[in-house]
Amino acid sequence: MDHEEAIEYADEILSDLDNLPERAEEFAESVREKVEGMKDWMEEHQAVTEKMVAALQNIRGGVDKWLR
Repeated sequence: MDHEEAIEYADEILSDLDNLPERAEEFAESVREKVEGMKDWMEEHQAVTEKMVAALQNIRGGVDKWLR
């Protein structure tokens, strides 16, 4: 995954946070902060690290569990 794909992936995660149930509010806020920080870094450096991709994938999994 290149940085542009990772930015799109981050945007998808951020968008899905709006669909989480109210009881997931603290989780969503924490995720939003982390993902926005990673996205800002990727945009600034025009790069993405393997660890960032792994973190985004783990976060995606957590968000998906709340959406089920």
